[in-house]
Amino acid sequence: MKTVRDGDGSFPRADSAAPRDAVEVFDRIFPAYDRMNRILSLCLDPFWRRRAARRIAAECRAAPRILDLASGTGDFAIALSRAIADASIVCADPSVPMLAAAKRKIAARQRADRFSFLECRAGAIPCADASFDAVSCAFGFRNFPSADDALRECARVLEPGGVLGVLEFTRPRTAPFRAALSGWLATASLFAGRFRRDYAHLRRSINATFTAGEFVERAASRGFRAVRAELFLPACRFFLFRRA
Repeated sequence: MKTVRDGDGSFPRADSAAPRDAVEVFDRIFPAYDRMNRILSLCLDPFWRRRAARRIAAECRAAPRILDLASGTGDFAIALSRAIADASIVCADPSVPMLAAAKRKIAARQRADRFSFLECRAGAIPCADASFDAVSCAFGFRNFPSADDALRECARVLEPGGVLGVLEFTRPRTAPFRAALSGWLATASLFAGRFRRDYAHLRRSINATFTAGEFVERAASRGFRAVRAELFLPACRFFLFRRA
């Protein structure tokens, strides 16, 4: 384990460097990240996160240890902490600026001692086997270099019977819905200002990602049993799995 400093605290990280393609995008866009999330989701993403957090809470034991992958600026981790009052949460992300923003946001709230911060990529989590009761991830899987590697690592760090909750945009199955979603994302990215080109990359990641059925199949191949696959209108999916 090594440590990286960014002037706002230090974060332990894995020795293997994170891939720098999507990570570099998130390193740049963190100042606009929360604002653009609201625009792109029509202000629905806080509702999606709270609803997903409640679903995860209903499946967790008391005082769970939770790993929040692709934690970004910490919104999903905060939603989880509110839904599960006695949880301890590790915010993990390969982007140091994103983790620093999450740390600042969480420090402004009570019980910040329940959180810790880890710089790592989802395909190489520097944590022991069976060290978490739950893993969560909001809007990260489509940007991982390998969703299969991330699922394998999630299965490894979860205890048997542990919970994996994933909130994600999936690729619509029909051409009209794909066209409508792509059109909206193109329009919304106009509000990204100097980050407009970076948000074009994120739009492409949604257009190229898996369908809901494909993701469930991938998870099953890594030892996860689907408990719930739910559409959060108008275009977001929530998946809840249990590790075998």
